[in-house]
Amino acid sequence: MPVEVRIVFDQGAIELLAHGNADVLASMDYLSGKVLNEMKARCPVSPVQPVYATGGKTVEGGSRYGGDFPLRPSGYLRSSCHKWREPDGSICVGPSAPYALWVNNGTPPHAIDSHGDWPLRNRATGQVFGKHVNHPGTAAQPFIVESLVAIAGEVVRA
Repeated sequence: MPVEVRIVFDQGAIELLAHGNADVLASMDYLSGKVLNEMKARCPVSPVQPVYATGGKTVEGGSRYGGDFPLRPSGYLRSSCHKWREPDGSICVGPSAPYALWVNNGTPPHAIDSHGDWPLRNRATGQVFGKHVNHPGTAAQPFIVESLVAIAGEVVRA
């Protein structure tokens, strides 16, 4: 179910922000911090892979448990959520992980093909799938929009 989020700014408040009014800047910092905290709290986190839990111990023959290294650690998407101030004074809040929108919006079913003579495989477990896979897609986990909806109606008085 799509959710529409409207953020309405008062023109007078925008002019005060442009002139560096400390109260308006503090209010915007407060609200952006609340959005960031909500985003991190709602961000999905993948389970820890056994290879991290075992510390990458080797088995006979010298191979490690699981697949290839390095893998992105669990919580990478959550730790990529930040806020920053632009030169014009505006504040941006969001994740920097390249796959964040795929997690937020979901993906439709799609084909995945190997780009070489090697098969596709799960890097965490070492499971081999073959050169072509029909991926079933993923469900949307709209943590970005939900973080904005969570602070809807928030009133800040300076």
